Amino acid sequence: MCAAKFIIRTIDELRQRFESEAANKNILVAGICGLAGAGKTTLCRQLTAISGFNIVHLSCDRFSSHSYADRQASIESAYASGITEHIAFAENPQNWYAYDDIIAAIHALRAHGHYSYNRAWNGKTGNLDEHYNITLSENAPSIVLCDGIYLLHEPISTALDIIILVDTPVEVTVQRGQKRVNDNTDHFMSMERLRQTYTMPYFEALSGHADILFQPESAPSDCV
Repeated sequence: MCAAKFIIRTIDELRQRFESEAANKNILVAGICGLAGAGKTTLCRQLTAISGFNIVHLSCDRFSSHSYADRQASIESAYASGITEHIAFAENPQNWYAYDDIIAAIHALRAHGHYSYNRAWNGKTGNLDEHYNITLSENAPSIVLCDGIYLLHEPISTALDIIILVDTPVEVTVQRGQKRVNDNTDHFMSMERLRQTYTMPYFEALSGHADILFQPESAPSDCV
């Protein structure tokens, strides 16, 4: 991936950078992005555990543009049309997220310290019927860790104060992806095709927009 403006290799150094940035404002919204399996969510948990600041985790995976059933129907319809542009839009995972709602959540947290979302992704059913509530502590400053794969493009990138790209070796993320699907070869190969077709070009084009490139010294096998 392209070089970002600054490289950090340890969690403690990243914590110090966040706390320094947060000290100058009531709320710091940090984007944590990278390939699926890079260790974004694990990094968020580790930062929450060691930081002396108030931290909340904003998971972009809860914000889906469509339910699973509607998404699959859209992809099938696009393939039936035979129109290349429609197929690319429907099956590109970047377009599966409700970015307007993510940005609304960030704005609400900045303005009110609370956000309630009533159409969150249900990981068990694929429906958009869960409630997702996020509340900041009244004791400022606070840090919001916005955790998502695709955070380097506008307008989501401009809603963030700082963007960290978790730069884990691609082969490690592939191994983790295979474990996630319990070695379901068909599903793994389908997701791998989408990664090669859409996600890798995304990061090749935009990784230079990250403020910090986080290159962990070690990569635990259970990172997500």
